[in-house]
Amino acid sequence: MTSYTVKNVNNVCQAFRIENNGTQTMICSEGDTVTVNGKTYTVRKRSTDNKCCIYQVFGQAGGQATPDKLIAEENQIVGGQQ
Repeated sequence: MTSYTVKNVNNVCQAFRIENNGTQTMICSEGDTVTVNGKTYTVRKRSTDNKCCIYQVFGQAGGQATPDKLIAEENQIVGGQQ
């Protein structure tokens, strides 16, 4: 199964897909969004400590903005086999 991680590369947050063979492919850069399995994600620096993080983006529901959900912190791997 595919896993994901987020890294700070030259002071820019980037999300990477990690294949079963260990190959890492950049899929999203800071300020962009990517859709995986029907869900939308973005990467950005967390305001409290400036660490790069992956967030699930919810947008607006019923006219109110829904806060983005933290999925992973810098250098943490998510997804894959549990």
